[in-house]
Amino acid sequence: MQNLPPAQQAAYKLTLLGPNQDIDFAVALDDEDFSDSGGCTREAVSQVFTPDQLTGNYVNPKDVLVEQDPRMRDAQDQWAKCMQDQGYNYKEDGDIVDDFKKRLGALLQPDEDPAELTGNRLDKLHAMQADEVKLSLVELDCKEKFLDPAEQASRPTSSATRCTDRWPAGLSRRGLAPAIGRPEVT
Repeated sequence: MQNLPPAQQAAYKLTLLGPNQDIDFAVALDDEDFSDSGGCTREAVSQVFTPDQLTGNYVNPKDVLVEQDPRMRDAQDQWAKCMQDQGYNYKEDGDIVDDFKKRLGALLQPDEDPAELTGNRLDKLHAMQADEVKLSLVELDCKEKFLDPAEQASRPTSSATRCTDRWPAGLSRRGLAPAIGRPEVT
């Protein structure tokens, strides 16, 4: 794609991703939210995922079971205490993203590119980025100590169950190619 002229690169991205080019397949799958996907990506996922799974409101039933597991609730409390012990007051890991989105939104004007900031506002952006790096290291440590083990313990242990936990029937283990019948899981 790098060898294409800029106009053809833009056309390729528009065809593949649609108007919201920040949402590719990997981002949408990770977020479990295909509602903003577009172009050929949306067409492809529409052939594999159910209409409910394509909405921004879809909640994976396995996620609900994991979140309701007493081990996970206890781990979330331990994670919050671990974060608090390091000087951060967050109840859930998702609160961190919301906090930084809010802070960035307060710093930028609508549709302003952070790369164009100068002076005091650029200094504030750099300070926020440094805070984010420092916080992410603390969060990773707390997550590895408390959330990851609890999530592993509360998820099914069969590799076949784990594979089908996130992937709808008919999607091959290789990722995008539709499978004929059920994918073989080893």
